Amino acid sequence: MKFTKDIVGVGSYDIPTGNGGVSHQEVTLPRMRKWADNFTKMKKLGLRIPAPWRHYQPDGKPLKPSHLRMGPAESDPGDINAGFWDVVYVDEDRQVLVGVLEAPGRPDDYSSPAGKIGQTVQETSVYVAPNFQDPKTKATFDEAILHIGCVTNPIESGQSNFY
Repeated sequence: MKFTKDIVGVGSYDIPTGNGGVSHQEVTLPRMRKWADNFTKMKKLGLRIPAPWRHYQPDGKPLKPSHLRMGPAESDPGDINAGFWDVVYVDEDRQVLVGVLEAPGRPDDYSSPAGKIGQTVQETSVYVAPNFQDPKTKATFDEAILHIGCVTNPIESGQSNFY
């Protein structure tokens, strides 16, 4: 099942660093364009950008794709992936980064990812790595989206729901 979501808008954000600190970040249209362009390039290389149910590991560090899988993890039964992002683009008029999520299951099955999206989980949180190198192709990316979490505790408050 596909769901569309406004991921983040132009603005100023204080992002937790994972060690108790905060990093102030400015999200601009050119920066979002770079993220969307890198997403498209990464996808063409065969990389899939996951949609984890949470943004951080238990130790406070951001989740990265290697930590994610479809189904429960042995160490944390709540750590499952809601699916993978199919498309990411910039809505220039609204100044918003938008994504299309492919979530498995049915909207009427509340135990499946598709049944939770837009119901019990209505917000997202994007993780953009300052630098990323694909281990297989060795392609490098400046400011690469490594995941867009489907979360209940986003950094950006007041988000619209999935549509």
